[in-house]
Amino acid sequence: MNRSKVMKSSLVGLLQDYPDSFMNDILNDEDFVNKTGIKFNYNIGLSEAGIQFEDELFYSSLLSLYKDGYASLKDESGRVWELSLSDEPKCAPIKNILLSSEDSNFSTSGFWFLHPDENLRLEYLEYIKSDLLLGRNSSEEMVTILSSDISSGERMTYLKGIIDTSPGVFFSDLSSRLIKRCSFSLDQLVPQDFSYYQSLIGELKDSNNIIEYFDVEGLEHIKYLIESYGGKSVKNILSLNWSPNFSNQKIISLLDGDILCGVSEDIKSNSCILLDFSFADVLLKIRRSDDDSINVISQIVDTFWNGDVQKTLSLLSFFFILTDAVLIRRKLFINHPVFYRRLASLSHASLLYRCFCENGVTEDQELCDWIARNFGQDFYIGNLLDLRTDSRWLPDYAEQSQLRSELFGRLLNSISVIDETEHHKYLKKDDETLSNLPFTIDMFLPGPLEGGIEPPDMPNYIEEIVNNGLAISGSTINSFTGFMNSSRFWKLDKQHLASVSEKIRSSGHMFEKIESIEVLYSCLNGLAVAASVTKSELLADELLVLTRVYRKELLKGCKLQELVFIGVLASGSFSNITSWCKYLGQYLSELTYLNLGNEEQKLYYLIKAICDLEPRLFTTVSKAYVLIEERCL
Repeated sequence: MNRSKVMKSSLVGLLQDYPDSFMNDILNDEDFVNKTGIKFNYNIGLSEAGIQFEDELFYSSLLSLYKDGYASLKDESGRVWELSLSDEPKCAPIKNILLSSEDSNFSTSGFWFLHPDENLRLEYLEYIKSDLLLGRNSSEEMVTILSSDISSGERMTYLKGIIDTSPGVFFSDLSSRLIKRCSFSLDQLVPQDFSYYQSLIGELKDSNNIIEYFDVEGLEHIKYLIESYGGKSVKNILSLNWSPNFSNQKIISLLDGDILCGVSEDIKSNSCILLDFSFADVLLKIRRSDDDSINVISQIVDTFWNGDVQKTLSLLSFFFILTDAVLIRRKLFINHPVFYRRLASLSHASLLYRCFCENGVTEDQELCDWIARNFGQDFYIGNLLDLRTDSRWLPDYAEQSQLRSELFGRLLNSISVIDETEHHKYLKKDDETLSNLPFTIDMFLPGPLEGGIEPPDMPNYIEEIVNNGLAISGSTINSFTGFMNSSRFWKLDKQHLASVSEKIRSSGHMFEKIESIEVLYSCLNGLAVAASVTKSELLADELLVLTRVYRKELLKGCKLQELVFIGVLASGSFSNITSWCKYLGQYLSELTYLNLGNEEQKLYYLIKAICDLEPRLFTTVSKAYVLIEERCL
């Protein structure tokens, strides 16, 4: 790379932190440009050739090429290049451009959209569209731009942006970097363009939860992908399968038929446990009973049952954490429901995982550790903050052990509705074990897209356990256990919440027989979860007093971070943003007035991290924040 390119790249990168008006003033200053020797109008580049061309000269040369079949121009260094059209690709309506200069020869297909013939441009889009896998919005936008009478520069800017952020191009570029064993920048792992995610998951319009979404917008998106791209879209479609509602009857009817048969061998050769699960789930829902389908299902069931899948799912779990943390930081989905952002995160994490698996990388502990260090906290805090509007799913459920329970549980649930005499086909176990499928309680926790869905009613025998515990005299921690555990799974009525709040209040906000700090923390955290998922402001208020009583014990046990997160958890019980800010602002402000010693800086950075993700909290915590900031910096 020459001096001009290095300086231009460095300067533009530096100026991106300043307002656009300031950057434009600098870049348009002729004296500055002449003195530095930086050529800002040389933006057309061929990275594989290491050359750059002046924008308008390149556009006019291409027009001459398409008109006369020949053109020439100079690059940034003054070297002359001859342009001609090749005979490749054979079936393409617009052929590749050949660039020749002395002994150097290059071919590129990257400028077809600058062709002067509108009809040929549209034909070429049809030729390549299955490699892009764009959603309906982006596809229609491309057609509009290709048909419009705008300048070559504008057309190039718009279309290259859409193409470069398409799922197909992203997957291809990622795969190429994996093959070459290249390092990754963050943007090469997680795109920051909103249209990319719309192409993956569809456009949200009116749906309020995942059930409604897969009944309407998600269904229309899947239908569009199948009609536009056929079997090439199936892997991206299967990557949406993060909720039982994905495999509803409407969607299953779209996948039932030749389209699944055509991708079966490709999926089996991919060595991707998520694709295997999703494929098996669809086969179960459409009741495929041929030997090949039964074998596919029984193999993935056996893998979840007996294999070391937690290790295999580790990379997928961390890709979800990475993607969701980045989307939370960048606030790309700030005006959309939580389930829609998580669907985008999970779908993209699935694409990353599939690409890594396809290229022989099913485990990468170094990458997982990097994600945990740099994105784990923002993921955790961001999803705790989501509890205000999306009550039931907790960030702890992103661990690979719970992902295994989530996916395996869904397969078992699909098998359970099949005639019991058929179970032996899918489970490689002795006949005597088949009457009871290997369900575990964790399989009934809400999935990552189900936080906003009403929980099921509590079974009578569970309600009896809860009531018996609350009926115990005094306030031992054990008396709350049934209530706290049940809150994660089932609906609790107002009477249960009132009983727990009264029990805490009548005991003087003190527990009896605390066995250890771990038990104390577990109880306070469990009550915070219960307050949040049930939207009980009453219980959250009682918990605020409880934490005041036991702060010293928790701090002695080095649980400052856990104490902070208890408050963030409990604040989820307040749906109104003003009430939420008031509660959490008070909770955190009180912590800043404690004598924390060396732990004070840790508290400062935790509060800063929370406020960075939800700036409205500054309205109630600003005074305490300024004071602790002065002490720590």
